[in-house]
Amino acid sequence: MSSHLPNFYTHSEHQMRMVSNKVQPSSRPLLCLHLLILPCLCLLFSQAHARHHGDTPLRFQKMALLHWKSTLQYLPPLMRSWQDNTGPCNWTGITCMSMRHGRRPTSWVVTNISLPDAGIHGQLGGFSKVYKAQLQDGQLVAVKKLHSSDEEVNDERRFRSEMEILSQIRQRNIVKLYGFCCHREYRFLIYDYIEQGSLHKILQNEELAKEFDWQKRTALVQDVAQAIAYLHNECKPPIIHRDITSNNILLNTSFKAYVSDFGTAKLLKPDSSNWSALAGTYGYMAPELSYTSFVTEKCDVYSFGVIVLEVVMGRHPENLLHDLASSSLEKNLLLKEILDQRSSPPTTTEEEDIVLIMKTAFSCLQASPQARPTMQGVYQAFTYRQSSSSFPGDFSTITLEELQGA
Repeated sequence: MSSHLPNFYTHSEHQMRMVSNKVQPSSRPLLCLHLLILPCLCLLFSQAHARHHGDTPLRFQKMALLHWKSTLQYLPPLMRSWQDNTGPCNWTGITCMSMRHGRRPTSWVVTNISLPDAGIHGQLGGFSKVYKAQLQDGQLVAVKKLHSSDEEVNDERRFRSEMEILSQIRQRNIVKLYGFCCHREYRFLIYDYIEQGSLHKILQNEELAKEFDWQKRTALVQDVAQAIAYLHNECKPPIIHRDITSNNILLNTSFKAYVSDFGTAKLLKPDSSNWSALAGTYGYMAPELSYTSFVTEKCDVYSFGVIVLEVVMGRHPENLLHDLASSSLEKNLLLKEILDQRSSPPTTTEEEDIVLIMKTAFSCLQASPQARPTMQGVYQAFTYRQSSSSFPGDFSTITLEELQGA
């Protein structure tokens, strides 16, 4: 469980004033060079406040960073894991960069920070720690610290360019990326905080899995399909997520789904190569990535197929994927036998929905990328409910082999 740390806002305000009074103008630039890279959230004073006190934006920028330093000096674990003395921070999004660009600054004050915890949004990827932060207005955000060795993530110019595009995404089933900051060693992403946690966490919890009924499960599949279709078709340039997993699909308390974690996302720019360093999570990665680094949107399609099976089965379909890849799928294995038994038996309408999403899952899991559908096609099939009621036999007799060949 996350350990919630006490509110140090009042103390840090006092500390900030004390530190500021001791700093001589000639030493301020040096001081800025030694401030911490923190959760990419910093206190920004309003323009009206600056005008009232006759202070320059530069001074308020430094005061904001001083506030962060004094806020977190009481938290040794964070100081040790986030400390950096190599250079100044570069803030973007909801951070100091808005002041540098001349935009109206926004006040974001963290009053409560939790230590890293795998329970916060799952792991949100394989190369990160996630911090839970509370803003002064009570809003919760998740702060992800990347420390991947991936050359693309460590290419600051490329990372900054791609994150600026990702931070502009506005789709109801995609977790809002508020901002980010670039640093020589680390990258930080700030997301909206989704209360219930990851799909993986839900499926691991017996009580929540029972509450996660078939109507909610099929709705989740459709929501995730819509989100990925948006990335592939509505974003310019198209965005490939590259890490669609049950850890990166978050659910709120109403079980509404949100796709998260764009730390490894790639933009499909027509004037650049789509060859890429390996990224993703084993068990969800498309098989072609084992022998080529050429990334296409069909990689996300394959991962989506894995997600559908996981939602239906209530666990990662490792053995079933192996059987599909080796063409050794048991001929008489019934669909009803792989359903997550923790959910109550599906109604007739829900049975039709399960058949539809399972047929779609098998088409997404084709070994050949060219044989897989597009996510736009998948979402349209769900939206217009291409009927599965004409499928021969009743639900209790349908086999996986029949669905695979349908």
